[in-house]
Amino acid sequence: MHIISVKKILRSLFLLRKGEHRGVIWRSLLLRIYSETTCLGLRRDLSVGFKAAEAKIPLDVRPLDRQDDLSFIDINEPGISSAAAFERLHQINMLKARIRTCYLALGPDGRPCYMQWLIPSSENDKIQAFYGDIFPRLEEDEALLEGAYTAEDFRGQGVMASAMAQIAERAKDLGARRVITFVGERHLASLKG
Repeated sequence: MHIISVKKILRSLFLLRKGEHRGVIWRSLLLRIYSETTCLGLRRDLSVGFKAAEAKIPLDVRPLDRQDDLSFIDINEPGISSAAAFERLHQINMLKARIRTCYLALGPDGRPCYMQWLIPSSENDKIQAFYGDIFPRLEEDEALLEGAYTAEDFRGQGVMASAMAQIAERAKDLGARRVITFVGERHLASLKG
C-alpha cells in the first residue's frame, strides 16, 4: 500500500479542475490508496555492452530545457482520452517535484516524442517524497530510470526502447555503474523496452 501525498493529490485536483477528465482524479486517488500491481525490477550493468534496437525514426536525445515545448503532455488537450490524461498527469507531477534529470527524445521534426527521468542516488530524498516507499533507496553507484512516456503519435515506432537505452548510457556521467527501473508486469511494451 502506498501512503497518500495530500500535496500531490491537491496539485492533481488543481490541474484537472477545468478538464473533462475528473474521473482521472478518482483513478489516481484509488491507485495511491490501494493497488495490487506487481512490478518487476530490472537492472542494467553499464559495464556490459548493450546494442539497443533503433527506432523507426531518427531521435535526438537530450536533457529537458526550460524552453522546450511540452504541449505533448497537456492534460487539457481537446479530444484526449481520460487514460491519456492520467498518463500525462504523472509526467506533470514529476516535473513539479523538481526531480532531476528529465530527458527528451525529439523526433525528426524537432518535436518531443518521449520523456524519461534518469535519477541519480543524490535524489533519494526527492524520490521518497514523491513515491513514498515503493522504490528502494538507490546505492551510490545506481541511477533510476522512471517516468517513461511516449507521445501517442509516436507509439509503435520503437521510440521507447531506443531512447531509454540512450538515456541509460548517460548514467555513467553521473557516476553510476548500474541503472534500475521498475515495470508493471502487465506493461508488455515497457518490458520489451
